[in-house]
Amino acid sequence: MNPADPSQRQALLFLCHRSEAGFIARFKALEKAFKPYGDAFFVYDTSHAPVPDPLKSLRHFAFSRASLDTLGYPRLHDELMPGHVHFPMLDFALQHPAYAHYWVIEYDVRLTAPWRLFFRLLQRSKADFIGTHVRRYEEQRAWYWWPSFSPPDQAVDLSACVRFFGPVYRISRTAVELVDAKLKSGFKGHQEVILPTLIAHAGLNLQDLTRNSHFGCATSWSWYTHQQADRAGYLAKSSMRFRPPMDNAGIRPFTLYHPVKSVHFGHHVLLDMARRMLAALARPMRRSLPQPDRQK
Repeated sequence: MNPADPSQRQALLFLCHRSEAGFIARFKALEKAFKPYGDAFFVYDTSHAPVPDPLKSLRHFAFSRASLDTLGYPRLHDELMPGHVHFPMLDFALQHPAYAHYWVIEYDVRLTAPWRLFFRLLQRSKADFIGTHVRRYEEQRAWYWWPSFSPPDQAVDLSACVRFFGPVYRISRTAVELVDAKLKSGFKGHQEVILPTLIAHAGLNLQDLTRNSHFGCATSWSWYTHQQADRAGYLAKSSMRFRPPMDNAGIRPFTLYHPVKSVHFGHHVLLDMARRMLAALARPMRRSLPQPDRQK
């Protein structure tokens, strides 16, 4: 993709329900790293309170239960979580149709590498959907949310379903339009099964952020760790997981971690030691990463 082409510009949606300085600083760092490729938005839920003053000077997108109801999508229940966190993304995308792709990054995701490198390398992928833990039903048959996938007036074939893990993903404009139409026709399900399943069924291209995937990796580097045997899909031993939470990101370089709940990293001495260790580990691994084509 050519970021200089206006038709290829992308949007980054930073999902966060907090407005303290640490979260704003995190958003600004992402915004700066993403600037060559598009626009970043601080996405905030105003169902119970208006946009806080600290966010008003930022490029932001406000949604509420009332605004999401206007989308007309069937629900699993009345709350945003679990399962409906894709609704704000779709709400934004329908109001901002000029973007070619939409990144979604939750506030408690960390990357032990420069975000600018991550975004630069992912520009090479033309996939309609990129995520973590993109798995077929046969790989994780005991995952809890498979049965949430519900087509209108059709029998459910779970063997044809696909799941992913939602704190970081990218979706194309083409896939957004497909999902919007399918949801309005009556399809429903948890976001982590309905998004990749509908996209896969339409014959669009899905990619994972690890090389150990049937769907192929969006780059030559595995951006998260995972266990080989995980039939229930708990992801507990992965760097990208639902639980348990982490106080800080791990030390593996060029790796995504979730959920990292601390705003600050802790003692300055320990941080300096971690940085030195990371730099030492990163040197040989950086050589294995694909380098940008200077001729393009």
